[in-house]
Amino acid sequence: MINAADFKKWLDVFGVDTGGGGGGGGTVSTGTINEMAYYAASGDTVSGLATANNATLITSAAGVPSLSSTLPSAVQNNITELGIINENTFFSANGTGNRWILLDSPAGGALAMQAGAGTAAGGGAITCYTASHATRPGWIASAISSGSGGKFAVLSGGPAGTEQFTVDETGNAVANGSLTAGASSTILNNQNAGTELSITNSTNGTAALAGVTFSNNTSSSNFRLYSTGYTGVSGWANRWVMSQSSSIANGILIRSPAGGIQLTADGSTNAANLLVNASGDTVLSGSLSAAGGLVSGDSGSSAGININYSNSVNGSNYTVTKLVAAAAKATVLLVTVPAGEYFIGIECFVVNSRALFSDVGTSLLEKQYFSIGRNGSGTDVVVDGSMGSGFIATSTTAGGSLSATSGAMTIERNAAEANTAPQVVKITINPQVTASGTGTAVIKSDLIIIGSLTGFSIA
Repeated sequence: MINAADFKKWLDVFGVDTGGGGGGGGTVSTGTINEMAYYAASGDTVSGLATANNATLITSAAGVPSLSSTLPSAVQNNITELGIINENTFFSANGTGNRWILLDSPAGGALAMQAGAGTAAGGGAITCYTASHATRPGWIASAISSGSGGKFAVLSGGPAGTEQFTVDETGNAVANGSLTAGASSTILNNQNAGTELSITNSTNGTAALAGVTFSNNTSSSNFRLYSTGYTGVSGWANRWVMSQSSSIANGILIRSPAGGIQLTADGSTNAANLLVNASGDTVLSGSLSAAGGLVSGDSGSSAGININYSNSVNGSNYTVTKLVAAAAKATVLLVTVPAGEYFIGIECFVVNSRALFSDVGTSLLEKQYFSIGRNGSGTDVVVDGSMGSGFIATSTTAGGSLSATSGAMTIERNAAEANTAPQVVKITINPQVTASGTGTAVIKSDLIIIGSLTGFSIA
């Protein structure tokens, strides 16, 4: 039992009115150490409230006090602010269900989490925007701390794992592995500037390249740019290569509905070195390589040119058809003979007219034979224009004045090349011309070459 003075102190602690300083009566039940006195029932008896370790004083839904380490649900649901939490936070498992962090009555706000003080440079952050947000409805945004040089990353192997995908604060992305798309993927940027896909490999290694590979169920094809130090395939260093696997049986198809297809080898202009127009006509501005030989136009030629080539154990055969339109002497063929052993026989059949599409009375038919020989390196070529009699047949009706040199065909060295170097022989013709106009000649040349085709060419 306690004495009256101590009892009075307890009454004062609990705010019990004792009648304005007058004495009161009542009973204080026996208690144990650390218990708190309280009225367990209406009346004048004070009892001890059972103590508990690491607990706080709470009341039940009926107002009954107790000491507990768990806050009542009503208290938990009405916490408006937390101070600094100096411990890890855990959520208990919910079987296969979820645990939620919810934003109550979201309106147009957002839920943000930052490893910092809520500033642009405070640290990395994740923000979830509500569906009714004014500028980012329904967004999830990951923010990199301003000026930190940090990255957004997807890691494998946990928080300290390997970077598989990263994006820095300037927008540069790095990914390991493959990108799997749906039916199609689009790179879209509507702007008055270039929108490009750039693939860069700046390594100057023996296996270094940058490229794109396409694969179907059986085959593959690729576009690749090889480094200057590449050694994997001879001749591929510092070269852009389009290649395909041997299982692509139907080759490559290029379709252009209008405007044709143009190839330009001059990097400074758009001049068409090869043009296939919408009608299927092929136009060359340079040379055409054909089975070891080279055929090209000259300054007096039109676009019309044709070559047929065949090869046998006895020699290589070329047939070249050419249209020459000129007002003076023009080159028909340029034959480059390497420094080696060669014999070349040439037959030229010519339809020579002063005016294209004129009547037969202005035409001339010619057939001439030529030969070119060389006895190896250290010797000059020998040319001959009298292998056969040939013929010249003019029309019986002159139809107008003729050039004084009409019909003449010649063969000669083109220049004084060294006898150890390739030497060029040219065959020329003077087309029939009107007194003030241009003549036209169609020449069909058959060539038989005995000798190596390496370095040999016809132009």
